[in-house]
Amino acid sequence: MNPPKNLLLTICLLLITTFAFAEYVEIGTGTSNTPYIPIAGSYDYSWSQVIYLQSEIISKINIDKISYNVSNTPSNYVTPNQKIYMKHTGLTEFPDGAYDDPAAAGFTLVFDGTVTWNGSGWHEIVLDNAFSYNGTDNLIIYWQNRDGDGSYGYPRFYYTNLSNMCKYKRNNNSFPATSGYCSGFASNIRLDYIPIPGVPYVASDPDPENSAVDIVINTGISWTNGAYTDSTEILLDTENPPVNSVYNGVAVDTLTNAQMGGELDTGTLYYWRVITKSDSMQTIGSVWSFSTETAPIDTYPYAENFETFTKASNAT
Repeated sequence: MNPPKNLLLTICLLLITTFAFAEYVEIGTGTSNTPYIPIAGSYDYSWSQVIYLQSEIISKINIDKISYNVSNTPSNYVTPNQKIYMKHTGLTEFPDGAYDDPAAAGFTLVFDGTVTWNGSGWHEIVLDNAFSYNGTDNLIIYWQNRDGDGSYGYPRFYYTNLSNMCKYKRNNNSFPATSGYCSGFASNIRLDYIPIPGVPYVASDPDPENSAVDIVINTGISWTNGAYTDSTEILLDTENPPVNSVYNGVAVDTLTNAQMGGELDTGTLYYWRVITKSDSMQTIGSVWSFSTETAPIDTYPYAENFETFTKASNAT
């Protein structure tokens, strides 16, 4: 482990003391599209399941809405008799395409009704029953399309390609309560949530931005705390995930300019995360990273070629 030099790091708290009441967690950045998941509108019937990881959701939340990002422009494409289920799971991928009876497999019905797809972009579905996600397990979203009347004009959905994170089946004439196919068509999704009092929400808005490069070694870091955060702990390290605690602070509202400031090592990849805390609970944030600038050349003379800088062979 190689912690920052002298554990010196400036933490800018202008953003820390401003709580961000996020309205949703967005998962997936892929730009490919599929007509099959979550719903295969071109078929009379279909079902699909997608696993979303705890590391993507992070916090304990009450999910009251979900949204899917439509890539084409359907015009008031109505899909009646849609059922959406949710379930906690320890799976990180599906072992096969087996069909699951929702009740027998322990799924919770969160929506039963009609969904209308109109235009491109995010389409919000208000759930009949909010789902209490526990913040610990992964999450399966299971969609059953029992429309019975597939037709043209159906929606297509942006997805992120994640091997065996999905399974689905589509069919005409009857609902396919049979095994389907594993795939990587993990639909990009937004999980809208209702805040749970007392549970600190995950930190966001890292500065430097995640995966930033050539960061000046005496640059501070900052972030935005989620709701219900009373204090924070910062882990900063060259290991992934970071384990070196460089700051475990007093109450956030008493801080104005906490200093652990100074220089990091040059040419180093750092990983960091923020743990937000309340009186009785904590939420461990995502791992972010940044790379510091390389050390300046301070040994001369040097000879330059087209590819690299190398020390001159006749230097004395």
